[in-house]
Amino acid sequence: MRRSWSSFGRSYALELAGDSVTLLIDRAPAVTLSLAEWNAVRAGLNDLARERAAASGPTDMVDRPLVPNNGKPWTEELDRELCRRWYAGEGLASLAVVLGRTEGGVASRLVRLDCVADRDEARARR
Repeated sequence: MRRSWSSFGRSYALELAGDSVTLLIDRAPAVTLSLAEWNAVRAGLNDLARERAAASGPTDMVDRPLVPNNGKPWTEELDRELCRRWYAGEGLASLAVVLGRTEGGVASRLVRLDCVADRDEARARR
């Protein structure tokens, strides 16, 4: 089983093989840990995030990648481009980058335009 995504111009993937999960960065294996070890890493990251949030106070914004068109209205032209690229086989992650939207926003728009039945169907094509 594999889960892939991209962020800040890099590609990432988690590959599950038996009881081990390998993190790949730009298609190169970076680290392999057991599921139990990954759960410990996840717990540590959650603790760090909570500590950072508590230390920064309520007005500090969390660092997020820039999504230039997030929240902007969709136009008929963008809808046509989205549908054209989707039916040409382009994946959700690529569409999000090209259109300057989040993957969730693109998936929701694909549902609204009847290109897919639901967001899960859109997410299946990354």
